[in-house]
Amino acid sequence: MVRILSTVLILGIYSFASSANPLILPIIAKYDGQKVHLKWVPPKINNNYEYRIYRSYDKNKNKLIRKQTKISYAQAKMELSKELLEIVHPYENTKNFFEQSVVASKVQAAQKMRQGLILRKNDLAKALGVYFVDDSVRMKKIYTYTVEVYDKDSKIAFNTLRVSTQKASIPNTVTSVWMINDEHSMGLKWVLTSPFDSYKVYKKSINAVQYTKAHENPLRVSKGAKLYFKDKSIKPKQMMHYVVTVVDGFGEEGSYSLPVTGYLKSKIKMQKILNLHSSVNNKRVKLMWNKIEQKNIQYNIYRSVDPTAGFKKLNPKPLTKNMYVDKNFSLNRNYYYHVTTISSEGESEPSVQRMVTINDATPPKTPMNFSAKLLAGKVMMSWTEVKDNSLLGYRIYRTMDENNAQWEMVEKKPIAKTNYTHVLPKTLSRHFYYYKVTAVDTKFNESKASKILKIKLPDVTAPKQPVIGTKKVYKDKISLQWNNIIVHDLSHYNVYTQVEKKVVRLNKKPLIMTRFEYAVPKGLMGKRKYFITAVDKDGNESQKDKHVLINHVDLIAPMIDNVNYKRIKNSLEISFDVKDKDYNGFEIFRSSGKNPKYFNISTFQRGTQYTDKGLAKNKKYWYQIRVYDKVGNVRISDTKEILWQK
Repeated sequence: MVRILSTVLILGIYSFASSANPLILPIIAKYDGQKVHLKWVPPKINNNYEYRIYRSYDKNKNKLIRKQTKISYAQAKMELSKELLEIVHPYENTKNFFEQSVVASKVQAAQKMRQGLILRKNDLAKALGVYFVDDSVRMKKIYTYTVEVYDKDSKIAFNTLRVSTQKASIPNTVTSVWMINDEHSMGLKWVLTSPFDSYKVYKKSINAVQYTKAHENPLRVSKGAKLYFKDKSIKPKQMMHYVVTVVDGFGEEGSYSLPVTGYLKSKIKMQKILNLHSSVNNKRVKLMWNKIEQKNIQYNIYRSVDPTAGFKKLNPKPLTKNMYVDKNFSLNRNYYYHVTTISSEGESEPSVQRMVTINDATPPKTPMNFSAKLLAGKVMMSWTEVKDNSLLGYRIYRTMDENNAQWEMVEKKPIAKTNYTHVLPKTLSRHFYYYKVTAVDTKFNESKASKILKIKLPDVTAPKQPVIGTKKVYKDKISLQWNNIIVHDLSHYNVYTQVEKKVVRLNKKPLIMTRFEYAVPKGLMGKRKYFITAVDKDGNESQKDKHVLINHVDLIAPMIDNVNYKRIKNSLEISFDVKDKDYNGFEIFRSSGKNPKYFNISTFQRGTQYTDKGLAKNKKYWYQIRVYDKVGNVRISDTKEILWQK
């Protein structure tokens, strides 16, 4: 059973593979709040595999959404460093057997380290085709992905995993770090998180403000190692703080672990103090340490403003208790303390130093009148100024869960003004966000948080435009049908037509169904564009750039009225009336008794009158009038029988 998480990892071990017995593919996945990222480790790092990615969710069938391979040599040459180019296309530039042998050894080394290389280097993973980003996912869904590896049309490896888009994932945090030090170096070990994670170590000296990198590249750590990190740059009597962060398989770095403090061991005459603690307020520094369980052991306490020199003993007489209170100091200054044990055999080496800063610990007042105005993709916040001579600025925090203990700081540096605009993607309008503000002074004392603001960005993202799938044209109406737009806040649809340069809405009420019938106005002729739009509950309407073109033609034939057949001497005059604006002309058809077939005796003529002169005496004739409009509609009159007598 696969666990459903925002970040998912599935391990596989490669052995012999075939299309009948494919391998389990090592694969990891991550949801960043908008997209799902997939990365996997191929059986061989330089083979030209084809990767097929399938996806399903809810009750939808598994669907192939992507095929990908490694990039071409020409593209790799433009985008990759020489080192990575030799991994992706190792033999493209070799000229002889010796060069091929050198490249082969590099490929062999890369094959052994392929998991670490792919996890550390996203550009390499993308170039090899083992990195996929799905930007078509929706929130609060569970997607199932399957990645299949094909070598010349044979499936040799695959794996399936499920990814939840309930919330964005964040890298792990190291929960525990401890020191293993000797006389020459400082060693670190910590609780490992995931097999796909790597780590970074940061350090700072006692009087430094910021942590700096202790090494260049992220560390890949083996669980059985004696040490995970070793710092050989530390000097004797130098105290150093260390923190560890996690770098996940996609290169995103997590937050600091709790710090640990290290101090080089040295040869001592006597048992050394191991744990020196302090309790500080504005009036005193109380120092406490572990008691040495030996007879006739006493203690000395030393202090300096420089961690490397200038330590002076504070106690006039040796201390018999494992505690000392220092009241003689200046505010806003760093002091360094250490303790030694003394006996008749002499004095031990100093304990680990304890740095104490006696600062003004009074925080500023809480900012008041915290409010916000909302625009598309913008939260414009303001508050009342805090009156404090030592005020440094303000900190704004944000979270998506009001009860979350870990709020995100919007700006790393304190904000100097009493207003701030937080710019967000305009698409982040579905969820509520919570903000609060604090005041910070120059000693980094932080006030209590203001009231919490609950906000939701205005929705300015319109749905996609529906596509008309079916159109039917009748004599006096048209019928349109379109695809249903699936969005969480769909309100209704509108139907438009373009009259010259003006777009006119046809539906009087919002349309809920995906079908619409329109009664065509009488006499409507020519081609017209018809559009469908989708409207969400905030009134955002989709574009009108997709349309269908319908040609409206006249399907009604002219009406014949007042038909008159009149004999004038030796000819028959036929006349009639036509009431039609686009009347075009007529034809007269005649039949005799011997032949029931009607013949055209007039050809096509304009007007409403015709004279038939070629009639035989004492003979019957039958007449029909056919009238036409300009688009070819025809109407045939009633048949008229005429007995021609001389």
